[in-house]
Amino acid sequence: ELQESAAEALQAVSSGEVDAQTFLGRAMQALSRTEGKSVRLDEGLALLHAAQVSLTEAAQTVERFLDSASQDPGDLDELEERKALYAELRRKYRREVPDLLAYLILLDERISRQESASSDLEALTARSREAAETLTRAASELREQRLAGAGGVSRLAEDLIRPLALPDLELQFSISPRVKAESPYRIDGEPCEIRADGADDVDLLVRPNKGERAGLVAEIASGGEKSRIHLGLSALLREQTEPPLQLFDEIDAGLGMDKARPVAQLLRRLAGGGQVICITHLATMAVHGAAHWRAVKMVQDGRTLLGVTSLTRDERIDEVARLLGDAMLEDGAGGDARRAYAVDLLRDAGEDVAASARRNDHGNGS
Repeated sequence: ELQESAAEALQAVSSGEVDAQTFLGRAMQALSRTEGKSVRLDEGLALLHAAQVSLTEAAQTVERFLDSASQDPGDLDELEERKALYAELRRKYRREVPDLLAYLILLDERISRQESASSDLEALTARSREAAETLTRAASELREQRLAGAGGVSRLAEDLIRPLALPDLELQFSISPRVKAESPYRIDGEPCEIRADGADDVDLLVRPNKGERAGLVAEIASGGEKSRIHLGLSALLREQTEPPLQLFDEIDAGLGMDKARPVAQLLRRLAGGGQVICITHLATMAVHGAAHWRAVKMVQDGRTLLGVTSLTRDERIDEVARLLGDAMLEDGAGGDARRAYAVDLLRDAGEDVAASARRNDHGNGS
């Protein structure tokens, strides 16, 4: 009766097709996937480890009872083989039996983590594949929008820039795929490199005058033309986020006073959505500023410095008259005439600004 009870207990603990050690191992494997994520579950996992050690010791105790009670020579052979196996394991891993059991638990944990890592890797691979599909779809949609809108943007920019002494200006956006053979992303059947600005190379081609070839702005436009083109494009984007400060250095280079007026008016319009600083030598440009500063070079202690002074109303009139000097001297006008003309220019610029503000308010529904 004792042997039957012991055999039945051993089978339930460790020798059956479905035994306690099997269920315990499954429970430990399940909790090992959450290790480090929950304090309570980590405590449960530790208790399961302790239970496994106790269960193993119980199984060994029952086995020893059965071995000692059995008179079957075959059982004795099996016992000797088991003892030899323990001896080999102790020699191989340089551990005693309790340490071997602890090492077995450690190996089980490592295997569980490895199986969990494989599942995580599969999930990450799937997410990466999904993200790549989203990225290529977005880049393709951006290309379609660029191709559809390029012509309209070119026409709007031409309307703004042609009055800036560029009456025959023609603009065209060149949009080409950024092909890269080793890229894993395929857009419209081609491998393309995708950056923050999409998968296209976008260039602005310009033809400043009739009969000339179109080319890149940086290659074909003069310094003044580049500045005025940049001004027009900046004004086109005035409804969107703009830099808090924009600086234009002699954007009126090569223009006379009359041709500079549209440039000044567009600068004033651009300043309605931000702050614009313009360096100029033309009176018809200077009178459109909301504030007027004078920059003067000076030598101090052997060094050349630049002094900048904010002008009062009267000082501004004198400065505008000074800027008018060369132009009006050709007509034989004296200082009083230049000063009177400066007052007229400032008054007219003020009226232009007020009229522009009213047009903007009306266009915005104010």
